[in-house]
Amino acid sequence: MSSMKDMQKDFSVSEIFKSSWQGFRQNVMLYVKLLVGALIVLIVLGFLSDRMQMVGSLLSLVVQTLLAIGFISISLRIAEGKKPQVSDFWGDFGRFLPYLGATILMWVLVGVGILLLVIPGLILVAALQLTPYLVVHKKMGPIAAMYKSVALTRGYRWKIWGVLLILVVINMLAVIPLGMGFVISVPLSMLVMANVYMVLDGMVGESEVFPKLDVNTRLTAEPL
Repeated sequence: MSSMKDMQKDFSVSEIFKSSWQGFRQNVMLYVKLLVGALIVLIVLGFLSDRMQMVGSLLSLVVQTLLAIGFISISLRIAEGKKPQVSDFWGDFGRFLPYLGATILMWVLVGVGILLLVIPGLILVAALQLTPYLVVHKKMGPIAAMYKSVALTRGYRWKIWGVLLILVVINMLAVIPLGMGFVISVPLSMLVMANVYMVLDGMVGESEVFPKLDVNTRLTAEPL
């Protein structure tokens, strides 16, 4: 697997995908177990939602948020070069409220940006992309995580958009084999973004390319 320090030198998109694929392959059985468990939970949830619509909708929001946190936690550990266990999946469930708050704020900002003028919304999609990972990994609050994400992605947003577009294509192709491809594409997508986060955060080793960034960097007047 390519070292994180090597990837930090130039934010190579190809190296990030290569490292993520290798990380997925090395932990494929763990992902299978987690995905089967998540599928069972979602099936039960769907059954309950048909009978209790209001309660079901609220429960669905809670469960889907917890599942997202769980898969992010696993992806972060793999990106750090660790060997995650099933128990790591629920290790960060305590971040539920900050994660939910950050997610809502992110999409409100992106939605407003797209409504007012498409380009600012697209910039915000890339600028805020690392927010969920910061909330889970750094235990940051929603606002602080968004500011930090803006700072970390500064100057790399075109590459982040390139990564996102590749992931969109991968997930579209995953639909073809009766949706079974999502077993690979969904965890791989989260692992790719975890690697992007690790590279830009510069957590492993020191790099002159990624100096310490000010979390108070503003959302406006930001270069891509």
